[in-house]
Order: sequence, then C-alpha cells, then structure tokens
Amino acid sequence: MSNSNLKTGSPEHSDVLYHRFVATIRQRFGSWAGKKILAAVSGGCDSVLMLHLLDRARRKLEFDLAVAHVDHRLRSGSGSDADFVAALADELDVEFLRRVLDQPDRTTKAGRSLEEWARDERYRALESMRVESGADLICIAHTADDNAETIIAHLARGSGVAGLAGIPSKRGRLVRPLLFATRDELLGYARRHGITWRDDPTNEETTFRRNRIRREVMPALREVFGASIVDGINRTGFLMRELHEYLQPEIDEWYRSAVATSGDGLFLAIPALKRYFAFQRFSVVRVALSQFLHDSPTFYSVIRVAGLVDARPGQYVNVQKNVRAYRSRNYLEIVSTPPRESRTLPVERDGCTTIDGKRIWIQVLKDTRIVMSRNPCVEFIDADSAGAQFAIRRWQAGDRMQPLGLQGSKLVSDILTDRGITGSAREYYHVLLSDQTIVWLCGVCISHRHRITEHTTRALKLMYENE
Repeated sequence: MSNSNLKTGSPEHSDVLYHRFVATIRQRFGSWAGKKILAAVSGGCDSVLMLHLLDRARRKLEFDLAVAHVDHRLRSGSGSDADFVAALADELDVEFLRRVLDQPDRTTKAGRSLEEWARDERYRALESMRVESGADLICIAHTADDNAETIIAHLARGSGVAGLAGIPSKRGRLVRPLLFATRDELLGYARRHGITWRDDPTNEETTFRRNRIRREVMPALREVFGASIVDGINRTGFLMRELHEYLQPEIDEWYRSAVATSGDGLFLAIPALKRYFAFQRFSVVRVALSQFLHDSPTFYSVIRVAGLVDARPGQYVNVQKNVRAYRSRNYLEIVSTPPRESRTLPVERDGCTTIDGKRIWIQVLKDTRIVMSRNPCVEFIDADSAGAQFAIRRWQAGDRMQPLGLQGSKLVSDILTDRGITGSAREYYHVLLSDQTIVWLCGVCISHRHRITEHTTRALKLMYENE
C-alpha cells in the first residue's frame, strides 16, 4: 500500500483506543517525561499504527520520538518497506535509523531456524540503534493477538508457567504498549483515521509456524469458542504472569542453591536436586537450559534433562545441536559442545602431532631398560606389537579396547565411566590407533596386547600433553 498522512485532526476525546494506549503507558511503564522513545517500525499494520499513537501521545506524555527499521533482506522488495518507513519518519519530522542485515549462512545461523535468526538479529540491530540514537526505550508493536498466538504455541509444545505467561510487556529496554489491543481493534482505528501500511507477503505463507497458528489455528478456535477467544487466552496469560512473578524469587533461590560452578558449562549439584520436589527440579533445570538455548526450552527437554538426576553416571541427553546435558557422579552438567572432530590425523614414529590443543609424541627407544612412569600421560608399549602406521582421533561411540590387565575387550565409554570420567570431560579424550586397533586411550590406559613384556626387544614411548 502507498503512504498516507499519519497526522489526524480527530479529537482525542472521541478515541477510546488512544486513551487506553496512554493509560497503558502510564500504568505499566511509568512517566516518559523527558525520555526518548525509539519506535521499531517494520511498515506493517501494527507497527505503523503504534507509530501513529506514539506521535499523538508524545506531546501529552512529553517524550521525544525516533523511528527504527530493520531490513532483513529475506524477500525481494524489502527495501521499499524501508523507504516507506523513512517517509513516515520524515512526515512526522523525527529521527530515522535503519539497519540492513547480511544474509544468513550456516555459520551465522548457528543452529537457529530462520525465524529465530531473524528475531535475534532484529533485536540486536534495534539495541544498536537505541544506543546510537540515545533513546531510553524501544517500543515493539506486539498485540493481544500476538500474545494469544505465543501462548498457544507454548501450550502446544509443552510449557511451564513462564511460557504460558506469554509475551512480557517489558523486558529490559524493550516495551510493548499495544498488548492490550486486539488486531481487530487496531484495524478499526486504522479505518477511522485513514491510515495505510505495507503488506508483507511472507505473512501469508504457512511455512512458518507463527503464520500457521495465525492463519489456521486461531480461526478454528474462533469458530469453536467465539470471537472472545483472544481475550480468554490473554486472561489466562495474565494469571500465569502474576503466578510467575510470585514464584520467580523462590525459583531464583532454588537455582542459586543448586548451582555449583558456572563457566564454560553449568554444574548443578545432584544432592541438591535430589532434595527438591519435581516442580522445583524442573524449574531449576529450565533456568539452567535457558542460558544455552536461543528459545525457551521445551517441556520435553526439561523433563529429559531433569530425569538424568536419577540416572547412572555417564548418561547424557542431547538437548539441541551443540547443547548437551550429562550426568556425572556428583553433578548435572549442561554444556555447549563443539562439533566432534571427525578427522583422523597420522602420527609418525619419532614425531609429534597436534589435535584439539593436545600434542602426542611417539619416541623410538634405543634402550629397552625402561623406567615406568607414574604419569598417566606417559606410557610405553612394545614396538613390535604395533603396526608401522599410527593415527589419533577422538574416541567414538562403539570404540572397544582391551585395557591393561583385563582378559577381554571393553567399551571405551565404560572404561571412562569406571575411571570416574563422566560428564562433559569425556568429549575431549583421544585414542591412539595402529592398524585401526586402539593402542592407547590417551591419559587413561594402554592396550593389554601392546604392553611391555619380558620378551620385548624394542619399545616406544608415548607422551600426551597440552599444546
């Protein structure tokens, strides 16, 4: 649609939605007098109407206004949206800021869906523009319909109190002054004031989950429950938010009591988790997982990870790509795991190879009089029991070897567990191979078959150290 004059001569006293808008700002966000407000405007219906309302309210509430636009470049014609919003800002004589996002690739998406990437980058860009403009707050045009759709999505995938609370009206510098209004109310306001906007054709596509909820699920619910379905869902969201705010201090204390250490990973003490009731345990795990995920953890993820508390050490759950939870002896560990090294590197005799920040040395000994080391990262093997070629890689599921002193073979995973090596630390152990046979689980044990015996005539010294 083409641009139109945002300014209106309609008397303020005749406009109920406008007065509700002003009252919402005062009640939820306090005084805006002397502040600068940055309106996030896509060019679509909701954000353009929010801009119209902010422009009407800025003199009454005594705040300055600026406009920000993020061009995701996910469809052709997105640049025209930016031009449309720039024209609105010029018409209102307010500052205009714009960001154009680079097209995402596998690296920049980092395991996120396209929707998740767009949302994260949009908020990052808006915060950048807020700082640049010196604004105090960013206004986002989420409506009561958006909130209802969010609650439905969270309910369908399984969510706790926080998820069913819906979209918060304020989070940090972000405020949402339109959560009180339905989309129909806004459309009625637009008709009364002759406001036009830009239609995003991707909003009609049902490939995105949000659009399917809006286009398919919500109409079906209205048909069954009537037009008040949005109000009903939002009432539930309001009650859940009140309950969540009441419970949050308790949940924070449960979490603090369970956290043992937090650095590259997060460690929750098993004894503390075992003392908790199921709801307490689930709440603590949810808070922990939220620190590693782009979106709120699903109910299924929380249940699976919380179930590790009663599992045996060595068990783990893949929560999401590159996020894993482990059950070690004393902790429930949640870590971001780098992709496993699939490469296998050669190691030469009398040579050194570096992998994953570790160095491995193989030294040919001329003297067979060997003084055995107590250092587990230094070992000796019979040179003639091994082949001519050596290689090193990370251990893999299904790897087996015959540890020194045992009659039969054993899974490497079980060897690590027996040695008390559980949790995320297991990921980084390497195996030295010769002719596809494990010679050494580095830093743990050598193969019984390759041990030094009274018949040994040639020996190799193996050394494993940090780079």
